[in-house]
Amino acid sequence: MSTRVFKKSAQNNKLTIYLGTRDVVISEKAADKIQGVVLIDPDYLQDKKVYGQITLTFRYGREDEEVMGLKFCNEAIMCLAQLYPPHEKAPQQPLTPLQDALIKRLGPNAHPFTMEVTPMAPPSVQLVPAKEYNGAPIGTSYDIRAFAAHRTDEKQHRRNTVRMGIRVIQRATVPPKSSSSMSQQPSCEENPPHVTLNKQFLLSDGKIKLEASLDKAVYSHGDSIQVSVSIINETKKSIRRLKTWLFDTAVAAYRTGLLSARSPHKIKSSFPSRHHQYHHNRATYVHK
Repeated sequence: MSTRVFKKSAQNNKLTIYLGTRDVVISEKAADKIQGVVLIDPDYLQDKKVYGQITLTFRYGREDEEVMGLKFCNEAIMCLAQLYPPHEKAPQQPLTPLQDALIKRLGPNAHPFTMEVTPMAPPSVQLVPAKEYNGAPIGTSYDIRAFAAHRTDEKQHRRNTVRMGIRVIQRATVPPKSSSSMSQQPSCEENPPHVTLNKQFLLSDGKIKLEASLDKAVYSHGDSIQVSVSIINETKKSIRRLKTWLFDTAVAAYRTGLLSARSPHKIKSSFPSRHHQYHHNRATYVHK
């Protein structure tokens, strides 16, 4: 049985990363580890080190509306690790069967690596604007990057950097049932969502009664959504078509510059209080 492998090389073909999966699943306060192999050209490396980082890009505006140096996106480094040579304090991770097979096939210049993101990382979300748009996706997106440098703070050049997009998936869990008998919150299994709609027509007798219900209130990734529809037609009109839509409303909000500092010691400042907060701009993009 063949195994799917994702491969991406830098433009100069000096660095190549291999991944067995591009999906990172977060569930129950734990996140999957990203385990892969990096292939390095020894002549290009010389005395440099190979670093890897997972970058979160949050775009809250259209790319085609960016003018005069104004950017509607922000980046955050979610993970930064030294891939080769391995850091002396880095814990040793056992090789996966895929890593072992790739190292044997690629030779001595292939080195395994393991990276992970925090379970608090937001999931990958793409918002579709109402107007036609062909730019960078709006929402949250992730990519894994590998580059060779003497220090991590050196400027990265696109030609010497490997970038591969990954997806962070957040698995939903069913909320626990309340042990209190006085709780008025209905159970997801006992009381699934149900709605009734009556439609009347002008200058026409009777009405159409439409009922729709779901099999449960909470769904996990990959679950089938079963919709039961009941129609009672008390008019003389004919119903020729019935459509069902599923709407997912996502609200993306970004806030920067919230910094708070508390200290029991005396702070030399022109402010009388020892608690300072600095607020900068806030950008919000809402799509329904």
